[in-house]
Amino acid sequence: MNTEQKDEQKLNDRKSSELFDDLYRRVEERLKELSDQLKEKVIPQTEEALKKNVFKTLSLGFLAGSVVGILLVVLGTHRGSRK
Repeated sequence: MNTEQKDEQKLNDRKSSELFDDLYRRVEERLKELSDQLKEKVIPQTEEALKKNVFKTLSLGFLAGSVVGILLVVLGTHRGSRK
């Protein structure tokens, strides 16, 4: 390689490095923005939805358990009185 080619290679390396650094900074900034949006909007909404659904799930489970329990008691006493 002659001197001109070496200088051109160094210039290209420097440009590539600058482009990569710029890309890295932009990606890092965008990830920080997305992280902040998640913290501010999505996570609180998700927590609220989960809390609401937990109570619905627990109440449906309690209701289903009560119905099954009542059926077992009624059917169990009914079968026991026949014998």
